[in-house]
Amino acid sequence: MPLTADLLARRASHFLLWRPNESLAPPLLILGRFQPGNPPALANERQFTMKPAAGVSGLWQ
Repeated sequence: MPLTADLLARRASHFLLWRPNESLAPPLLILGRFQPGNPPALANERQFTMKPAAGVSGLWQ
């Protein structure tokens, strides 16, 4: 299936993830600062639930 979305224009304002397989659960984008150690940790963690891009199957933003 060809991807008809304008990815360059979309990535100017959104984080994009292309996941071509069907899934009911939306992807979760996790950002933070890596802290090395034993065990390593993620400081200032923020989680964002991605939303499907309108009109494009498998593209999340």
